[in-house]
Amino acid sequence: MTAPAEPRPRPGLAELLEHTSPKARADREATQTLPVLEELAALLPYRGLQRGTATVVADTALLLALTAGPLLANPSSFAAAVALPDLGLAAAAGHGIDLHRLLLADTPGEQWPEVLSALLPAADVVLLGPVAPTPAVAHRIGARLRQRGAVLLTTGPWPGASLQLQVQAGRWSGLGDGHGQLISRQVRVHAAGRGLPGVGRTAELLLPDAHGRVAPVPAGADRLPAPGQRHSAPRVRAL
Repeated sequence: MTAPAEPRPRPGLAELLEHTSPKARADREATQTLPVLEELAALLPYRGLQRGTATVVADTALLLALTAGPLLANPSSFAAAVALPDLGLAAAAGHGIDLHRLLLADTPGEQWPEVLSALLPAADVVLLGPVAPTPAVAHRIGARLRQRGAVLLTTGPWPGASLQLQVQAGRWSGLGDGHGQLISRQVRVHAAGRGLPGVGRTAELLLPDAHGRVAPVPAGADRLPAPGQRHSAPRVRAL
């Protein structure tokens, strides 16, 4: 006769406390997320992009700023951009993205799911243009994302997206009385979705700042008007 299996010992109090300690939770979150730039971390539920998920990002500058974080944190990390033929490479470099680690598939056409899947093994972050995924395609790609531990940032709607980030308001600085050069853009970014209860989180940022990157709004700067309020835009005069 086979001897009965001995009951598994219950974890002791010290083990439970260690497993649920703030440091243990932080360590788990660090392995489950990709880091982002410090200016964007407070917007996200785990101060980073959760691996295996899709996020809708309805602004190109914000898309590039989110991509820069993982690549700057890990010199061996790659990103891929699919169906984004108008993506500004100069703007990407301005955000600190190494263009040698950015894989491009500008016009994949109807084969974009196959192209995206082929690039996933090499990329931690995949940027995707405004395609029209069916729920079945989104589900299949979601499974590949979870298997790879990668993150999808898409500019269009995505079934089952975990987060939605959008620029709710913005204004440019640099124009004088109908002349001058655009220098920076102050924006209000709103994040909503899983892990962000209620109405989500909002932050005001410079995106881009005078150097082409994301930065906090300087202390003492005028804030953007509340939603529903009008603000005066700079006047532009035709030459």
